[in-house]
Amino acid sequence: MIAEQRIQLAATGNVVSMPSSVVAGLATILPQIDDMPDPLMSHILLECADEIRKLHVLWAKTK
Repeated sequence: MIAEQRIQLAATGNVVSMPSSVVAGLATILPQIDDMPDPLMSHILLECADEIRKLHVLWAKTK
């Protein structure tokens, strides 16, 4: 979802915010997700939710 939102925003020519290091490293994190402790997984999910919110706000400004 994050990648798709970033692509859509980039296509509009608008500036897209820089993702957090956690969000930027999702491809590395995902294969290890089953072995992660719950507190770390909670942090990752909160970072992803925040990124989705930021992208949604930016998208709403394009309309």
